[in-house]
Amino acid sequence: MAAKSKKLLKVIDGIRSWNISSCQSSNSTKSAIDIEEYLKSDHFQVGKISSHGFPYQPTCIAFDPVQRIIAVGTKSGCIRIFGRPGVDYNICHPSASSVFQIFFLVNEGGLVSICGDDVAHLWNIRQKNPEIVHSLQFKREHLTCGHLPIGSSWLYLGTDKGNVNFVSVQRFATSGYVINWNKAIDLSQSSHPGKVVQIAENPQDSNKILIGYSSGFLVLWDLKTKQADARFKHTDSLYSMAWHWDGKSFLTSHNHGLIATWSIRQPQRPMSIICPHAAGEAVPDDLTNYEPIRLVEWLPTRNGEPFIIFSGGGRSPGAQTVGNIAQSSVTTTNVASASSVNSDPSEIDPTFSSPYTSSSYHTLTIKRGKRLVVLQLDHKLIQFTPLCLSPYPSETMDPYAVAILLQEDLVIIDLLSNNYATFENPYPMDLHSSAVTSCLYLVDCPGDLIPAFYSVGNRRHRTQSGTSAEPDVFSNREWPITGGEWGLSYQPFPELIITGHADGSVRFWDASEVTLTPLYKFRTSKLFGNSSFSANNTCETGSTSPSDTKDINAQFSPILLATESDPFAIRYMHFCPESRKLLTASSTHTCLLYFSRREINVETSVMDINMAYDGLDDLGFTYSGVSGDAFSDDHHYSTADSFTGNTTKDNAQQSLPHVSSGSVSSYQSLSPTEKDLRVFVPIRQGSIYWPPGYQPMLVCRVGIPGLSFESNTKTTTDPAASCLIPPPSITAISMNSAFGLMAIGSEFGIAVIDFVHRLCLVSVSSSDILSRGPVNPFASTGANEVKFSDQVIVEILFFIVLCFYSMKWISILHFLF
Repeated sequence: MAAKSKKLLKVIDGIRSWNISSCQSSNSTKSAIDIEEYLKSDHFQVGKISSHGFPYQPTCIAFDPVQRIIAVGTKSGCIRIFGRPGVDYNICHPSASSVFQIFFLVNEGGLVSICGDDVAHLWNIRQKNPEIVHSLQFKREHLTCGHLPIGSSWLYLGTDKGNVNFVSVQRFATSGYVINWNKAIDLSQSSHPGKVVQIAENPQDSNKILIGYSSGFLVLWDLKTKQADARFKHTDSLYSMAWHWDGKSFLTSHNHGLIATWSIRQPQRPMSIICPHAAGEAVPDDLTNYEPIRLVEWLPTRNGEPFIIFSGGGRSPGAQTVGNIAQSSVTTTNVASASSVNSDPSEIDPTFSSPYTSSSYHTLTIKRGKRLVVLQLDHKLIQFTPLCLSPYPSETMDPYAVAILLQEDLVIIDLLSNNYATFENPYPMDLHSSAVTSCLYLVDCPGDLIPAFYSVGNRRHRTQSGTSAEPDVFSNREWPITGGEWGLSYQPFPELIITGHADGSVRFWDASEVTLTPLYKFRTSKLFGNSSFSANNTCETGSTSPSDTKDINAQFSPILLATESDPFAIRYMHFCPESRKLLTASSTHTCLLYFSRREINVETSVMDINMAYDGLDDLGFTYSGVSGDAFSDDHHYSTADSFTGNTTKDNAQQSLPHVSSGSVSSYQSLSPTEKDLRVFVPIRQGSIYWPPGYQPMLVCRVGIPGLSFESNTKTTTDPAASCLIPPPSITAISMNSAFGLMAIGSEFGIAVIDFVHRLCLVSVSSSDILSRGPVNPFASTGANEVKFSDQVIVEILFFIVLCFYSMKWISILHFLF
């Protein structure tokens, strides 16, 4: 054994001497080595394959009732076209201007888009790669709305000056005929009616169009006689309008949550005015308590009462509830989002407060007869569009669903179900339900890996649906968007994508085909508690009594949870396809998980590691005055004679116990210095239920020594007595499941852990690693100064430890460090 060790040391010395000689020769010549590069920039080409996830910042939605496809416009100037599962195409405008309105040329393979730069585009989507056929620029006026009736050859465009322009769809050129605002208003009216809010063609007479202005003024214009047939005026601002299929009446939605019904035969006053969310639908005395109704649809059916669907109109966030406005005919329903699929019911936070409780932007109301149903949504409502059997508004359209475009989701409601259930979304819309903070892409993984993830994810979804309090939360009918065609593309190797998210969740996706299929999801946040730890759950004196050693959160400090928005965000991941072990890293902790097909109740294994080397100097932190702010430690360790005001780096270093660069600390340690390690994430104590899938194996928390532990018996009530900040964030991780080793790297050090025996083999600062060996002059940024990437340092140390650990020569590490 000793002979082998000497031989290995001679080899290492030979490598060092060769490096030293090469460094000296290079320093004398001071010439850089020219490396011939065979790969040039011309050899690489970035190609767009597909887009997944929900469109970023959506602005509008349109539906083709014949082809059954949906188009979603975005703020960046892109349009996503969705059809049956697998049909997903992304087209972009030449400019990055926002798309605020889309129209389908129904069953003609065409699409018209209106952008914020006052340009209207005509798209041809019949071909494999859709492209723009014509574009029309408006320079003198800003476009505010448009209308394209089904089967019509004219596109109506309203402007901010109150005028209406006509565009030929075939030639995509403007007509000389313009409806000016001064001709639309009555001669007795002297004020400007405002911008054009909406244009709607009479369903029974295509020669008459209804023009609505923002001031509440409306005009029924006859295209043949080129004059107004009737004029309507409401005192409140106008937001939208909708014709009845008979063409004799229409609805208008206004500010303060009002809906007015008008008859074209009585333009002097509305037939009725209601406030749907008020008691008895009567117009309240104080209209300021209700938000505007921004969009309304009037949809007749062959059987039963017509649907009146509208967004907004609820009580303002600051309005006080007067009396009991809840009625027996009013129903409130929570809409199931696509993000609930493949999620664990036990992971839902009972203290979560939905955003829709403070604004009607998150509600959609469906009124049919005397029944009023309020759908509560998870995100802000952008726009909705009805899905009808008939594309012609001149007859009963028989709506069967309504597509709701949200800020971060697309939801379709089944209008034929009694409880207005949600269609289960087959698209990976919830990819960004929580921000993606890390990603892994695996190619040619084992063939049984994807089926294993799918089985546990599908089983969890079935269990969730079977035990839900509302078993009909999803509709039994098929997904209504069935348009488009796509061919199956065979891949000879499976592809897997793993995404880490800001809320601590990890998701697995099958990327073998064109679509991105969700497989399985779990949350690492189940391992951790919240920041509401009382004084009884924390150590106030820093003593090493046996009772303290049993509490894994005795040295917990809530500074990180109070100052960082996403303390559990998955920033780095390392996955082993053979063993199916997954290592995730957040800012100050790592989670090692293993895959199991059995459910289990297990207590979390925890290991605390000291990665604060040689006190606070090596960390590069600057301590400034703290006066009870978020960086002030809740436990307030201090000394009565030295800490009387602001804490500085010098007096903090004097009270900090010296920690050598090679020190090792864990939860099982009994050393006072190691036992007083402060950690920044709390662990949920006791047994935790884990369904089949990934289950915890080991949680490692990176800590830092507390301040002045030797004098903690002299407590003080001064909130500015001490200051403690988290250690440097984790910047690199690595794992070898065959040898049971994992490595954690930060900006200032590395730790190698044996996760099988729960031991920290080595914890060393990066400065010590660089000071042990020769300096590479080609990687130096200055004299005797070397900068290595954190991942390179982790891999080097991890390789060395792995080599010796596999031969069980751990004792040789003492010669190297």
